[in-house]
Amino acid sequence: MKPVLGLLAGATLVLLSPVATSVSLAAGSGLTTYYCAFLSEQDHFNSKGQRLTKAAQIIRQDRANFHRFNLRDEHDETDDLFMSATNRATMEKRVNRGGLTKAQADYIVNNEVYVCIYADETAAGDARIEVSFPD
Repeated sequence: MKPVLGLLAGATLVLLSPVATSVSLAAGSGLTTYYCAFLSEQDHFNSKGQRLTKAAQIIRQDRANFHRFNLRDEHDETDDLFMSATNRATMEKRVNRGGLTKAQADYIVNNEVYVCIYADETAAGDARIEVSFPD
């Protein structure tokens, strides 16, 4: 998987931190998921119709739209981890805590964009989430 050249070159985000919840993203869960999704205009608004202003909110809303509201874009793929609202909240926290440059975050906030998400538990028991921008 190659990142988009230019503004998003090298735009892979790796976040490591212990997970405080006791659900699927918790240490010892052994769950791994990988999916790609198109972050369309509908993903840029929450369920109350308010415009989202952070990249992590948009990524989280995409999964809520997919799993909870059955609002799916043509190229959205399924996952087994973010069906849970708790796991979506944990993912948002991980993405907010680091890695995305301002330019990368702004790109997600201001555009419809295709992303891929990889999430797993590391050998140390941390949750790892990677966001990439494929060609």
